[in-house]
Amino acid sequence: MTEEKNKDNLVKSLIVVVLAHGGNDCILLDNNDILSFEDLLSQFDADSFHLLRNNPKIFIFQACRQIIEIEATDNSAENESDPTHSTVQQYSTLSTPKKEQFHEMYATIKGEAAYRGRDGSKFIRAFILAMCYLQKSNERTIKEVTRYVHFWANQSTENMESGQLPTCTQNLAKDYFFSPRNTNPCCKN
Repeated sequence: MTEEKNKDNLVKSLIVVVLAHGGNDCILLDNNDILSFEDLLSQFDADSFHLLRNNPKIFIFQACRQIIEIEATDNSAENESDPTHSTVQQYSTLSTPKKEQFHEMYATIKGEAAYRGRDGSKFIRAFILAMCYLQKSNERTIKEVTRYVHFWANQSTENMESGQLPTCTQNLAKDYFFSPRNTNPCCKN
């Protein structure tokens, strides 16, 4: 969408949710390639994505951030024919995004794993619980949702141990309010 198409300011924000395997602050892609969180974010910064300049951009990352072994890539025929052989290449971030009006939520702190159990991701479940809990509240802001996510993701449940510590960074000019109107029956109080 171009800025001309958004001249009536119909697009007021962006929310991106990434559910992936990760490590070393990168997303592990299907073909054993990797993409850093920073390179993904730079696609939506003020220089790259003019459409949303001065509008809030919220990113939610469900991915491990622990340090993983880096192996040298070996393109020999022996390894190409072995489907169990996989390597993760060293990755250098291509650019540092100009983060204006960004809010980033990560399932865990840098260097740690993001847990999931039989019932799925602790972090995503905590996010859904927070959105449902605050559904009719005038306080349904990204800051309040983040506060509840931190609390619930760190609680023990029947199927999951406690101990995950979500983290966020943000530089929003003002708090982002989610619409208080909700017609989704799964979030009834």
